[in-house]
Amino acid sequence: MKAKPLVSVVIPLFNGAATIKTALLSLIGQKGVNYKLIVVNNGSTDRSLRIVHRVLGRYRLKADLLNFKHPLGLANAYNAGIKRALGEFVVTMHQDMRLKSFTELKKLVSPLILDKTVVVSCHSAEIPFKIWETYGFWQKVFFDRGAGVVLSGANGKFDGFRKEALMKVGLFDGQTFHSAGEDEDAMRKLKKIGRIVLSRAETEHLHGFEPSFGVGAIFRKHAQYAEAYGAVTQRYGLPGPGISRTIITFHREILLLSLTVPFVQYLGVIIIIFYAFFYTRHVYLSQWKNPRILLVPFVNFSLLFVSFGYSLKGFITGKQQL
Repeated sequence: MKAKPLVSVVIPLFNGAATIKTALLSLIGQKGVNYKLIVVNNGSTDRSLRIVHRVLGRYRLKADLLNFKHPLGLANAYNAGIKRALGEFVVTMHQDMRLKSFTELKKLVSPLILDKTVVVSCHSAEIPFKIWETYGFWQKVFFDRGAGVVLSGANGKFDGFRKEALMKVGLFDGQTFHSAGEDEDAMRKLKKIGRIVLSRAETEHLHGFEPSFGVGAIFRKHAQYAEAYGAVTQRYGLPGPGISRTIITFHREILLLSLTVPFVQYLGVIIIIFYAFFYTRHVYLSQWKNPRILLVPFVNFSLLFVSFGYSLKGFITGKQQL
């Protein structure tokens, strides 16, 4: 009987007390794969690490725990875990992901096992409405577009890699990317040496209820992503193929620039007004009694400037530093 392949599952941990137990419980008992767990504590200041110890002790699960007192950044946390990985395959899993069944890990690594030309096997993820409804008001605003939508692709949240391929491209770039953009950069490099495929693995992206999540967190998150897009664009050029992906990636920047183009600016104003009111439609429909709803259009409009400024900053500096 052929032995089950050994897979190393790397989970970066940073203040994930709200979700790490759920993530671990969905991983424990995965069938059809022999896996080693590596948890990289990335400077957590909450109860995250104690929860990990409690869960591992209860289920008598052996794991490597790498404890760093100060945050390394996401890319460097990945790399620290990957360097300790055993076996031919590495899976990166975020602390706020819940696997939908006990066969998701097997589904994820199967393409890597069956086809040696595959270097990355990615997943599908969804924020269920029942989860979104537990968020606070501003957290609902931030995750509005993703609620109930299944998104597929490679972003490090639950993806399988051929370890040899990761080593060949130099792992994740922790010098350039701190908290975003490292996934896009790695996939661009990995795509040059092999195939990136979508597996049948399905997850739920919990994010976790954060009572302190306010308007500032929305601006900070958008700034991180915009800075990452700018840095990636400086390195690789505009996203492709086709103009549609460029428009999707930089839609806020394009809307803002439209105001400077004669004649087009009138259409731009109409689209921006529509965007400000309907970008977060689920919030309007479910939270219309909340007085803070009056602030949402102004927040959405302000994000145009945040995205433009930080994407420009990332493009000029060539780094994502937030």
